[in-house]
Amino acid sequence: MAVGKLPDFISCLRFMMAAKKHLMYFYSVKEPDSPTSEQLEIERQAALLRNIVERLYLSEGVSCYVLKNIPQEELPTSSDQTHTGVEVIIIPQVHKLSKDEQNVLVRMMRSSQVSRPVRLFVGMISWNTTKESAMSGNIELALSSRITSEDWLKHKFWFASYEPNENELFSPLTETTSESIGGEIQYTDVHVNRSIHRYILDIMIHLRMHKLVDTTKGGGIHTSALKDVLILSQLIALCRFKKRFVTPEHVKLACIWYFPLHIEILKGSTMDASVLYGSRPELVEGMLKCIADVKLSKTVETENPLFLETVVVQDVLNRVVPPV
Repeated sequence: MAVGKLPDFISCLRFMMAAKKHLMYFYSVKEPDSPTSEQLEIERQAALLRNIVERLYLSEGVSCYVLKNIPQEELPTSSDQTHTGVEVIIIPQVHKLSKDEQNVLVRMMRSSQVSRPVRLFVGMISWNTTKESAMSGNIELALSSRITSEDWLKHKFWFASYEPNENELFSPLTETTSESIGGEIQYTDVHVNRSIHRYILDIMIHLRMHKLVDTTKGGGIHTSALKDVLILSQLIALCRFKKRFVTPEHVKLACIWYFPLHIEILKGSTMDASVLYGSRPELVEGMLKCIADVKLSKTVETENPLFLETVVVQDVLNRVVPPV
């Protein structure tokens, strides 16, 4: 199974709006000539996202704005609890927020599901492709995640998307109607057999024990992953395959979309549990160096900043036997 790009933002946006989840957004940049040009690129990308959201959902009363600075307190809410509006809030450079700002953002995300209006957050991450080759020789830096936010913030986002291609940007976007997300059928009406639940749990267990993940953090596979993958599988079954039931193929695609954002890759031989049982640290370090070199070369080639994490997910999917 070849590793491709992260799912495109426009497809992910429709799923985000249906499930009322938060989304991470990667976009590629070159080495900026100056801080001014870097800031201009950030503003351009934020304006691009806002334009896409408004073109798709303006007729449905969805508002969108860019939150340039994280406030000290949470955002104001409406006293009208019957208010049904949705706000999409774009957070530029979410990976560069301070710990205090990340803490405030997490509180805002927690209250977003019960507050009025409902707020959905899109965290933007710039990915400098020219820096990938410069990491060669530094195993820890090369294997580190391109998402530098704290774990407790990262896991608040559903999954990661990638910038749309030029054809999608300049072609007319059709408005999202009830027919495009399954007509009168909601994703919650899509049937999920108990065997599918067990299949996802098996995948989660194998990911937590994979050779390349940080087992001290459970591989980054948190407890709400089951529910998140189930919702994504239901949406994929309904919107992409026009099915009213979830199959293992839908789950596989959902896992490839969902888990790369959350997986924690080990970054050195000291993090490898096998060293405690006799593995030679220098051999483990040599293996990790080879993996790091492959990651640096393939990440840019596939235009996937989460290339190695995606490879780990695909390896587990090849090992876990799906239900018949």
